[in-house]
Amino acid sequence: MLDNKGFDLWADGYDESVNLSEQDNDYPFAGYKDVLNTIYNKIHSKNRAKILDIGFGTGVLTKKLYDDGYKIWGIDFSQKMIDIAREKMSKAKLLQHDFTNELPEEIEDQKFDFVISTYALHHLNDSEKIEFLNKLLKLLNDKGMIIIGDISFETRQMHDKCKEDCGEGNWDDEEFYFVYEELKNSFNKIEYEQISHCAGVLTIADCKNNSSEDASARIDKRNILDDEVFTYKLSKDKKIFISWHGKQVTTLSGKKSEEFLKKMENSSFHEMQLIMAKATGNFKRGNEKGRGN
Repeated sequence: MLDNKGFDLWADGYDESVNLSEQDNDYPFAGYKDVLNTIYNKIHSKNRAKILDIGFGTGVLTKKLYDDGYKIWGIDFSQKMIDIAREKMSKAKLLQHDFTNELPEEIEDQKFDFVISTYALHHLNDSEKIEFLNKLLKLLNDKGMIIIGDISFETRQMHDKCKEDCGEGNWDDEEFYFVYEELKNSFNKIEYEQISHCAGVLTIADCKNNSSEDASARIDKRNILDDEVFTYKLSKDKKIFISWHGKQVTTLSGKKSEEFLKKMENSSFHEMQLIMAKATGNFKRGNEKGRGN
């Protein structure tokens, strides 16, 4: 596996190396341009978006989006690649950072419409990928999306066939490639498009928001939570008093109070109503029917 010094040495010839591999339809970069074009078209469904690119390299895709007026942030651990990319995108916010060691502090308070990554995340093993993607989901705006173009396969069988076809010595055993059928159960909303025999595009939506909306739709079948049936008050000693139609029904304190407030942060109105409903138990044992008329 290349470290940051290795990528620095590779930076000047990186684009040429990719082009040669793609032209010959060889692993690992067969379908490279089609992968980038697929991501580009997905992003163009939204104007004036804010984008975070993880491992942007020399900025092949990011430069095109930058020229189209998108606001670009990027993370890469090769300073030389950043220098090359910065010449193309002088106003982009480009950070030198090894994303395998947490995310940089500069982006912790930022929100993005798209988080993209091309040919970078295969340096994480499968469990690290899932953990890292969940961190990226927290950086998304409402209806935000993660788009990943990388060496990847729909099934493990396709992965193993590609490895066999490469022949001994040509496959990189220190890299870990996406296998969609093994990843899909870890996220609520994920799609995959196979682009070439060794590459594809994964799309992951904001699972937190979607799972909350799906849960509330299942629980609140009568649309009771469209009205403000629950309210709460926070006392000076940090106790939470939750009321149902103006009548106090539940009190939370200590850890439960802290967890409640944390869940309520950045939640939509409907999600807040669902959180309070769960805290009071009003959607158990048929209580979701609401008050009688």
